[in-house]
Amino acid sequence: MQHNLAPEELPDLTIDTLGEAGFDSPLKDSGRQFVDDSEAVHIYSHNKLVQRCIETLGNVPTFELAGPREKLFFDPAKLNCGIVTCGGLCPGLNDSRGPQEVDDMIDHLIKYDINLLFVIGGDGTLRGAGALAAGIKARGLSIGVVGIPKTIDNDISGIEQSFGFSTAVEEARAAIMGAHEEAKGAWNGVGMVKLMGRDSGFIAAAATLSNSDVNFCFIPEVPLTLDGEDGFLRKLEQRLDNKHHAVVVVA
Repeated sequence: MQHNLAPEELPDLTIDTLGEAGFDSPLKDSGRQFVDDSEAVHIYSHNKLVQRCIETLGNVPTFELAGPREKLFFDPAKLNCGIVTCGGLCPGLNDSRGPQEVDDMIDHLIKYDINLLFVIGGDGTLRGAGALAAGIKARGLSIGVVGIPKTIDNDISGIEQSFGFSTAVEEARAAIMGAHEEAKGAWNGVGMVKLMGRDSGFIAAAATLSNSDVNFCFIPEVPLTLDGEDGFLRKLEQRLDNKHHAVVVVA
């Protein structure tokens, strides 16, 4: 979340419900501690913004606290769940891309008696999940849709690590090792590795920190200066004068 948003511009983080939860959780007698629906996590710690939110909205935007609930909407003994995975490949996911009509998807959920659908994917996938949830609501059906973000870029606020990120970093390390060997094979050789991250440099930064062969790393969050005494080109010349090879990582 950006801190420069005015309180009235903040998104509505309320999670829709299908109705009152009336079934006991199967974990009720297991000694597990349940989470109450009223429990929440503040998404901002900046004191001035929190005060502005209270003055403007009367409250502070929060995320609903995750965890097991004592009461459930669906009967666990009769619940059928579906899982859809879309987007780029990473462990456990398919690249099942392709547009589908919302009503057709809803009809298939009804046909297979799916009560709860988990949708795992990136921007396009979750936009589709939103359209599907809206279509289900318009038809008055009791089918839950849960969006689970998956992006190798790891650029989702409020999530420490998204699906695919660790795999992307591991694959990047292999590419960096290859670029290092190539660079050492030629006098003043420069190996450049271009990684995903047009808007965020998490993959490039993590791969650089995990491999000491990287000499320069460029990410979108930090402006790049090419020329001048402190510019990249001058620093690259100094590196080549000393070691006669270099590795550059670019998001």
